[in-house]
Amino acid sequence: MYSKEEIINAIKICLNEEEKRIIESRFGICMEVPLTIKEVCGRFNITNKELRSIEQKVIYHLRKNN
Repeated sequence: MYSKEEIINAIKICLNEEEKRIIESRFGICMEVPLTIKEVCGRFNITNKELRSIEQKVIYHLRKNN
């Protein structure tokens, strides 16, 4: 399992600004309650597939650097 600090660092390194906002919203990094997949997709006008792709970028970066 990765620490919150490692995840935030990966987000800063491998995502653009919009992708950062998407992931922060999805996992509640900058808010108390994380949004659901449906809420994130609606708010940012993206598909579930696009959201998964952004999540995979972060996961790939974490695995590659550990």
